[in-house]
Amino acid sequence: MAREAGIDLINAEEEVKMLGGKMKQVERDRDLEMGKLFDHLLDKGAETCWSRDEYVEDHQRHQKAVRWYASSLRKADHGKDSKNGIIAADAPRHRHSSDISIDHAFGEVLTRERKRFRRLSEEEHNLILWNIKNTEYALGANIQDLSMKYWDTDEEHAFEGEHVLLKQGYSTIIDHMLAKCATFGDKFQYLLNCPVESIEYSRKSTSHPYRNSQNIVDLSDTCQITVRDKPDTYKFDCVVCALPLGVLKHSVESAEVPISRATASSDGSTPAPDKSLVFHPPLPLAKQDAIRNIGFGLLNKVYLQFPEPFWRKEPSDIEKSSPFLSKGQCLFGNASGYNPHHYMFLDIGRSLGDESNSPAILMTMISGSEAVIAEKALNEDLINDVLSTLRFLFPATHIPPPVATKATQWGSDEFSRGCYTFLPPGATDQDYHILQCPVNGNGEALMLPKSETMRLFFAGEHTSYLHPSMAHGAYLSGVRAASEIFSNLRRNPSNQESASSDRQIPIIMFRTKYPEHPLECNFCHEVGSRKSEGALLAFQRGARQVLAHQNCAIFSPEVGHKKGVWKNVIKSINRGKQIVCSSCNKYGGTIGCTNVGCFRSFHFRCCEKTGWDFDRDGKIFFCDLHRSHRPASNTENTSQGSPNPSFSKRIPIELYSLKNPLSPITCCLCHKGVDQEPKRGPMLGFQRNDRQVLVHENCTRYANVVDKSSVSDKTIFGLMARSRQCFRCGIDGATIRCLFSSGCFRHFHVNCAEESGWNFEEKGVEFVCEHHKVQKDNSIHCNEELLSPMIESIPPKSTFQHDLFCKGAGKVENGNANGTKNRSRPPRIQKASNDEMGYMPPPDITATTDSHNKIDIDSDSSWEDIDELNHSKQSEIHYKAVAEAPFTIDPILSIFSTEKTTEENTNRHFKRIQRSSIDQPWDICFRVDPGPKTTLQVDDQGNRAIASGLQTGDIIVSMNGQKLGSDTLKNISMVVKLMKGTLDLVLEIIRGDPL
Repeated sequence: MAREAGIDLINAEEEVKMLGGKMKQVERDRDLEMGKLFDHLLDKGAETCWSRDEYVEDHQRHQKAVRWYASSLRKADHGKDSKNGIIAADAPRHRHSSDISIDHAFGEVLTRERKRFRRLSEEEHNLILWNIKNTEYALGANIQDLSMKYWDTDEEHAFEGEHVLLKQGYSTIIDHMLAKCATFGDKFQYLLNCPVESIEYSRKSTSHPYRNSQNIVDLSDTCQITVRDKPDTYKFDCVVCALPLGVLKHSVESAEVPISRATASSDGSTPAPDKSLVFHPPLPLAKQDAIRNIGFGLLNKVYLQFPEPFWRKEPSDIEKSSPFLSKGQCLFGNASGYNPHHYMFLDIGRSLGDESNSPAILMTMISGSEAVIAEKALNEDLINDVLSTLRFLFPATHIPPPVATKATQWGSDEFSRGCYTFLPPGATDQDYHILQCPVNGNGEALMLPKSETMRLFFAGEHTSYLHPSMAHGAYLSGVRAASEIFSNLRRNPSNQESASSDRQIPIIMFRTKYPEHPLECNFCHEVGSRKSEGALLAFQRGARQVLAHQNCAIFSPEVGHKKGVWKNVIKSINRGKQIVCSSCNKYGGTIGCTNVGCFRSFHFRCCEKTGWDFDRDGKIFFCDLHRSHRPASNTENTSQGSPNPSFSKRIPIELYSLKNPLSPITCCLCHKGVDQEPKRGPMLGFQRNDRQVLVHENCTRYANVVDKSSVSDKTIFGLMARSRQCFRCGIDGATIRCLFSSGCFRHFHVNCAEESGWNFEEKGVEFVCEHHKVQKDNSIHCNEELLSPMIESIPPKSTFQHDLFCKGAGKVENGNANGTKNRSRPPRIQKASNDEMGYMPPPDITATTDSHNKIDIDSDSSWEDIDELNHSKQSEIHYKAVAEAPFTIDPILSIFSTEKTTEENTNRHFKRIQRSSIDQPWDICFRVDPGPKTTLQVDDQGNRAIASGLQTGDIIVSMNGQKLGSDTLKNISMVVKLMKGTLDLVLEIIRGDPL
């Protein structure tokens, strides 16, 4: 539309130069690291919130929040005794749930992980605060008022592409739309300067047919608009209300408080109340409830024009860590902790202009409660507050007074009373549906059958379920409202309500009629909406109202649901009062087994616990005793009627737990639980014949060892059969194979592939291991020149000992494998990792510093707190070099200095060693000799492998046919991974006395 109107589109700059104050720039790596840590807080907070029961006790509930920031800016509210006039309100009783604010969820995460966050520096704390303010800007609300469950519910519907700015402003879009509408002539009219005082949408009036059309409802001036301070009234067939949510909030709340109760001012007089919009009849209770409880945020902008752009400098004049913006940069952030509400500044002159002629204009944004304070402050005080922030960021730069300033005041504007919506604790994304629903002439219900004609329609960003708080969401809501009008004006006799239909109503109507009744399903008697049973819905027939979960109702045999019309819900509930569930022994089991002669009945959830999947198996239910008697289908049975052994079906985790009470809830591929690997997605259950397994969703999603574009339920056991030992961690179950063109047979788990630098979301399942990725990019695989000085500094005998190698090593505190204790073991060194923002320990490599310079490669043991680690960085590099130093591919020539052939001076042997299980340690110890050529040798300490024919000093040449020094066994770390995942080793050794 902007292109059609000839409006210039400018890509919005998203790269922010972070300033730490006092002429300093924050390091980009640290900024990115704190951004990841903030995302970690959000993820963990959401996990905490969603893991709770839907309903909690009052003392455990935290749902108090500001739901309308501009409410304190109304004339009638001036002088109220509250902090800055902003009042936080609790969620009404019918909205009580386990939802909490982002701020409260952060507090719980910080309490659990206080050791990690206690180590953050002041600069890192300020960067976290900046990310908080950036989140608040997006919704115009503080995090203590944002729902942890639903604050970003629209994220999955976001459009792709760049953010853009309209150079000539949004008003040009409106002018273009009006110009197009003007081409319709007398069919289109618009009136300006007509503030609406009241909307009537159920007037009694005569009707007449519309141009002899039989498909359009009769015309009638059912709706009437009254204009404020004017005698004019306008009559219509339908009305679309696109007023901002703040105006609707003011209308609903003003109707509750009579003008006579307005608070008196300090001089004893009563301030003139704000004039509010009035609906006749009042809006339905459900819509009023949604208007009150959904949040309406506030965001204000402050513009300052200076004589010259002191914040810009030429690239040649900018020093390292300089706060100045170079050519092409438009944004700098305030990460200093000083006045954090001015968290970001936009060089709007450069952003909207060109480089050669860009005015020196800065804009800063203030959101939430700080925006309310800014509106109440004097303009001079607000400008000085912004200038003091700039002078803290640029203390060595002269900042002149601005030549012009301007500040928006959207909260005080009577035609907006705020900016855009947000969801506080107690509100859900379903409130957007209630706000968008049209209302019929009676004004008594929202979700009505199509046989009734709607008269009042709603549009605006607050009515957009997919794109709330967005300009395009507001536009699309207008398109939707226009479509609804045409749909409702067309006659459709087939949509007449039948006698068996049950009307779906908002739960607020049920709660209003039965304030003390628990919000529980009349079928299964479970409270609130649930993941398995679906949303809790309310139904009405005549004067009776009931509650039922969506799935409990849909899958009851007599219930029908088509195009929003429900049939026989209440009839099914009445029947369930006489039927006891065969699983849980509670009334309401309306789903009976279809097998002839079986009288067992179940609730919806109890059916799924028996292994039945309604989405896959259909509504005709068979209990677990008669499931084999059901008719054969093409997908599940062979032509002879016998079960297809390749078929697998989904089962709930509860059924797996019942069938396998002693088995842990772990993935059959990565062998990790849900809590251990939350990034791998939810745990799924599958069954084939009598075999049941569990698997993470992402462990199947990104698998590429099967010849399918996506992994379905039927291939899970095929995945297990094709899985291999992971090249990185040495554990079986790896289903991601390197697809390098030259042929690579390395397999990885999902997290091991991601640790190697692969991003499945961006690159898909065409995985290439890090070795071949380097070859593909023509990069250097190993820089020996950088490693050589570290290797030369390593003592000649560095013993690598691990409980994989020696049975006694697991009990050795700091001595030999025979149990001789030397001295107390110092804490391990934990090196930095890219995973989990640098705070998760790396796999495999830790270090000790005893007299023999032993390095303990123990990824299975617990890690000490990082506060207790006191080794120097030099020691960490020292031992890392030992573990990662490349072996020599041909060690013989360097060890035996003779002109004769090596075969005459050496004895090559193949020795086989074994262990009985993966958990049993190996009976062998190794020593790395980093001489001119790095080798791996059998060590004498704790050596119990004499029975296998090994001797101290034997040099290992290959393991299981893989030569040491090759890409698969390049260093000691890879040796450990190989030995972890196997029970049988064939060692090729060289035996001889080195000169």
